Parts: sequence; structure tokens; C-alpha cells
Amino acid sequence: MNIIEVYRQYGVRYVEEGSGDRHATRGWVNTSCPFCTGSPGNHLGYDLAKGYFRCWRCGFHTHTDTLAKLCHITDRVARDLAYQLWQGKGSSRRADTSSRHIRIEKYRRPSDVWRLRPSHRRYLVTRGFDPDEIAAKWFVASTGPVATLARIDYSHRLFIPILWNDREVSFQTRDVTDKAQRKYMACPPAYEAVHHKSILYGRPDCWGRTGIAVEGVTDAWRLGTSAFATFGTGYKEEQVALIRKLFDRVVIVFDGERAAQKQAQKLRGSLCAADLQCEVYKLGRGQDPGSLSPDDAAHLVAEIGRWR
Repeated sequence: MNIIEVYRQYGVRYVEEGSGDRHATRGWVNTSCPFCTGSPGNHLGYDLAKGYFRCWRCGFHTHTDTLAKLCHITDRVARDLAYQLWQGKGSSRRADTSSRHIRIEKYRRPSDVWRLRPSHRRYLVTRGFDPDEIAAKWFVASTGPVATLARIDYSHRLFIPILWNDREVSFQTRDVTDKAQRKYMACPPAYEAVHHKSILYGRPDCWGRTGIAVEGVTDAWRLGTSAFATFGTGYKEEQVALIRKLFDRVVIVFDGERAAQKQAQKLRGSLCAADLQCEVYKLGRGQDPGSLSPDDAAHLVAEIGRWR
């Protein structure tokens, strides 16, 4: 599904290149912005390549909020539409991620995966995350009480899709009961389209020339879409090669504990050896990016953006 199909389905008037409207720009589909007031005009654009909404007067807006207002639908329906837009959009990312061979036909999800259930939403709130934002921005869902794959029990977990080359190629899960022996469980290798430790977690469509390297998925959620995770400090050489290829500058923000900082310095050495500009941001002992408050995380990202 693409944004034009959504607009046609819900009767949203839009303009695109060639329509003669002064707001119609190549690569964008524009419509009237429901968030700002003033003279009428098709100020709200949707970038067809990168998949985001931006009003030329009032700035960026989330998929869920925008689709709900434009299409006069509930947030739940809007989140489903946002996921379908991600699955169907094209990409003009400067980075060529297609070098990772994808066997999408072998990929499998667990059974009983659905949009966020109340218990999963409560868990995210206790961790200081906005469930609606996590669902819309990172496409996180939930598993129910009978979720299985390859006879492995994935029940009562956050379902965290891993996206690569505009496809869902694997997944990770996180227990929300705090009773499971294993907090995090990944997709069995036999059912991954691409092994998750050979790629990076995040939103590749949103990455720029500067990346923020973190350990885990919740760290990436906290620091935003410019961050990418290596699925732990035990990174692989394939991941190092990808970082070199995708970014010109990287700031590493691993946990504050000694072992994690040692790995951060090791990763920095590997990246600097390839003439990539790289720094390590040291958190306090016992701190990790995922546990930062939203304000502290925003301040950190802004500080990193000022570094040169």
C-alpha cells in the first residue's frame, strides 16, 4: 500500500508532481495540513522515498496522528495503516543495504502476534516509553498467550520487527511479565531472512551521515531514529563493515559498565582504522541509554548533533 492508495480509499484530496499546484514537488504527495491554521494550501507533504510527513509551515508529524486526522479514523486503524505504508514504500536511501542476501520466503513470525495489548502497553509505560509512539515509529506489536514458532514459546512478549532493505527480515522479543527465564529472545536462525547479527537494528530509512551506535533495541528507541543497535556489545565484523559503509561519523553510546565501555573503545578503534570519524560518549557507571529520561535523551542527542 502507498500513500496515494490511502488517500483515495479515505477520500483525502491530494496533489502530486504535474498537477500544477505550487506545493506539488517531485517525490512528494501533498495535502491540506490538519494541524496548522492560516491560509489554505497543500502544505502537508509525504516523502515517497523516506516515508515521513512534514508540513512546510508547522513541521514534522507522526504517521498515527496524521493519518488519524486526515482519514478520520481511530489511532488503532491509523497505526495499522502506518505499518502498511512502511511495508509498501520504496526507498532512495543513499546506502546500498541490498548487499545482504535476503531470503524472505523463509522468514516466519510466531503465531498470535497482534497490535499492543493492555499488558504490553503498561510494560512500556513502566519503562518510560509512550506505547503509541513505539508502535508507530518502530512497528512494535505484542504476542499473546499461545505465541509459538518452531515449538519455542514466545508468549507475553513485545514483538520487535527487524527491518532491512524495506522488508521485515527477523525479529526480537522482550518478556513483559518479568517472570521468563530469558528476557530477550530472537527469531530462530532457520526462520530469519537475514541473520540479525549480520545487520543493524533501527530505521534505515531515517539514518543520516551521522549515526549513534547503541547496544539494544530499547536504547535505540530512547535515542531516536538516528540510532542503530548492534544487538549487544558482542558485535560482528559484518556489522562493523556495514557501519563503515553506511555512516561518515559515529558516536558510540554503550552502557556505563566497564565491560561495555571496553567494547565501545574496541569498536571505535575498528572504525577509526577505516578513517571513519568516531567518538565514544561515556555514561555514568550503571547507566544505559534505554534508562535515560526522555528529556535527558533529547539533550544527549542534541549535544551529539553539535559535536564536530
